[in-house]
Amino acid sequence: MLEEILADAPEVGSLNLCYDVACVFESAVHRFKPELQGRLRARIGRFHLYGHEHSCHILFNLLRTSGYGLMVGEEPEHLWFVLLHLIRSGRVSSGPSRTQKIDTCGIYNAAKGLENMGYNLDRRWRKMMNVYEEASKTKGKVLSMTIPDASDPLRRVVITEAYLEDPARDQTEYYINYQ
Repeated sequence: MLEEILADAPEVGSLNLCYDVACVFESAVHRFKPELQGRLRARIGRFHLYGHEHSCHILFNLLRTSGYGLMVGEEPEHLWFVLLHLIRSGRVSSGPSRTQKIDTCGIYNAAKGLENMGYNLDRRWRKMMNVYEEASKTKGKVLSMTIPDASDPLRRVVITEAYLEDPARDQTEYYINYQ
């Protein structure tokens, strides 16, 4: 399916997807289809991440990966919730009738989604900007602070951006190279 999507849309440079077991899925796809390695990234949604080991939290976390924004990872389930009312009537109807009901409901939901897209994108943009501003304020307060050096408690270390980024980079490198 992924190959079809990438073949049908050659202008798409890479595909970012969210999957409950992205850690296993991405490595399997890259192992069996190495040509997709630069074109496919999979990450674990926030809901499912808590059931994974520490290395997955570091390598496959949506919040630690650029390009995913504030995605939760459960967005398809919102559609299934909207289609919930079709279950009872779908049990007693024929296959074509069920398909027609789902298609009709899908078209209606797509129209409502399109109608609300501007509002939703604006709301998400404002939320993201608030998160960014709060993080910038916190980072500004932390930078230039001093803390005791772990190797020599009498010496103090100035917190810099590099000092904050080094542990995250070290964790990522450790788990990427972990055998």
